[in-house]
Amino acid sequence: MDLADRVTVVIATRRDAPPERSLLHARALVEKPRVALARADSLAAARNAGAREARTPYVAFCDDDSWWAAGALPRAAELLDDYPRLALVAACVLVGAEHREEPACRELGQSPLAPFEHPGRPVVSFLAGAVLMRRSSFLQVGGFQERLCPGGEEALLALDLLSAGWRMCYVPDIQVHRHPEQPADAGEGRRRLARALRLAWLRRPASSALARTFLALRLSVREPGLAGAVLEALGALPWIVRERKVVPRSVEDALRQVERSRGR
Repeated sequence: MDLADRVTVVIATRRDAPPERSLLHARALVEKPRVALARADSLAAARNAGAREARTPYVAFCDDDSWWAAGALPRAAELLDDYPRLALVAACVLVGAEHREEPACRELGQSPLAPFEHPGRPVVSFLAGAVLMRRSSFLQVGGFQERLCPGGEEALLALDLLSAGWRMCYVPDIQVHRHPEQPADAGEGRRRLARALRLAWLRRPASSALARTFLALRLSVREPGLAGAVLEALGALPWIVRERKVVPRSVEDALRQVERSRGR
C-alpha cells in the first residue's frame, strides 16, 4: 500500500503564520504522503481539525516551522502496522541548521520504563509537532485539549492514551527537523508551570497534585517571575473540577518512575 493511502501529514499553523517552508518540504518527500494544511487560532485546534478531516489510518503532525526527514514516515508507519496497541511513534526533533537535539527528546530517550516488544523506548509523553499518530486512538480519547494550548496539550493527550490502554514509543533515529523563527518567550517558564499544575489536578491523584502545588509555591517564592503560575492555574479551577479524571494506578506508577529518573 502506498504511503498516501496510510499517512496524512497535517501541518498545523495559526491563521497568521506562513507555512510555505513546511509545505515545500512535505511535498518534496519521495514517499509522497498526503499533505494537509490545517489553520486555526491555536495549534491544538489546527491539529484536531486536520486529524478529523484526514481519511488515512495514520496522521503525522508537524508545525509551520518543522518537517519530517526523508524516510522517517515509512519507518514510523511500519511500527504502527506491526504493533496494533501502539498509539503513536514519537520522533526526535533536530533544531536549526546545526541539528541540535531538542532537550525534551533527550529526556524521552532516557525513559526508564521497561521496554515492550516493539522497538524504541516506551514513554509517557511526546512532542505534539513530531509524532505519527494512529488516527483511531487519537479520536477515541478526544484529541488535543485546546484549552491547554499553547503548549502542554500533548501531555494531557498522552495520559488519556495511556489510561485507555494504548502504548507510546520514542524512536530517536526517526527524525523531524525544526527551524523556529521566534525567539524564546520570557514568560514561558511561568506558563509551563501553570500548565503543569493544571495537568496535575486534571489527571493525577490528589497526593501527586498536592506535591506539585507545594513545589510550585516554593518555586514562586524563589523566582518572582513564576509567582503568577499558581494564580493562573487557579483561574481554571471550575473547569478542572468538571474535567478531572484520575489516571489508573499503572499510569501513575509509570509517571512517578519517569519523574524519579529525572530527579523531580
